[in-house]
Amino acid sequence: MKEDRVNSAKIEVEGRKLEITHPEKLLFSDPPLSKIEIVEYFLEIGPYILPHLKDRPLTIWAHPEGIEKPGYIMKEAPQGRPEWVRTWSYFSESRGDLIDWVIADDLPTLIYLVNLGCLDFHPWLSRTDLPDFPDFVVFDLDPEPEAEFRDLIQVAFLIKELLGSVELEVYPKTSGARGLHLFLPIERNYRYEVIREFALNISLILDFKHPELIATEWKKEKRQGKVRIDYTQNSLGKTMAAVYSIRPRPGAPVSCPLTWEELEKIPNPGDYNLWKMKERLKNKEDLFLPVLLKKQKLERALEELKANV
Repeated sequence: MKEDRVNSAKIEVEGRKLEITHPEKLLFSDPPLSKIEIVEYFLEIGPYILPHLKDRPLTIWAHPEGIEKPGYIMKEAPQGRPEWVRTWSYFSESRGDLIDWVIADDLPTLIYLVNLGCLDFHPWLSRTDLPDFPDFVVFDLDPEPEAEFRDLIQVAFLIKELLGSVELEVYPKTSGARGLHLFLPIERNYRYEVIREFALNISLILDFKHPELIATEWKKEKRQGKVRIDYTQNSLGKTMAAVYSIRPRPGAPVSCPLTWEELEKIPNPGDYNLWKMKERLKNKEDLFLPVLLKKQKLERALEELKANV
């Protein structure tokens, strides 16, 4: 890597020549973290994150001036992009026109986006070839005011137990913020409406059994001190932070896949940051790879769990 540590860094990634502008610009201040260090992180973890981005439209949080200044959400592929950056056009009913979504299928595209200040990658649950059929059901666990992270862990294990009763396996990761994400990999035979209702039914069953802990209600006064299972994330165009994505928060936390044993003992989700993730991946394979490979049927669960709502 040839670097001009003042104005730019010239790098070559898989045969593509890229220029990293202002490589020494600090994008995080506590602790200090420069753009070139973030580029180096994504170069290192590219083989781990790219399979989770491949063929998926991306919503991206960009912070070109650093996380302490206002960033912006990028849904449309950037103007002036290299011709080799893949895009995918899809009609947006809310906007009433086509959006050219960027698809990060390879490492040069990923690093090109990072140079623009993109830190936080949020892929769709479905892929471009079958956009109406997701690969996962997701359970987004959010702590309401006065709820603690231990409450999220308890709810995560309740979901695991309930899904296990119908022989379904679910995989946890930190959100990189205050929440937890559980991914249930499925066959691509179910539309978003089906999996959203499925996630809602899981929430309703657990809400009924543990009303002191879980809230399905959307009224704020009824969610105080509880954990909300956000089933609405199971919708076309909704996204979740990708594993290994850097979240724009102090300390550069990363959305980190965990074993269930680790989740049970986790002290603080913010402990999984950029530096610890690099060290962690030297000793662990991608714990979220089964989410891409495992294909589970929902028929039994749809029938048995719906009967319990």
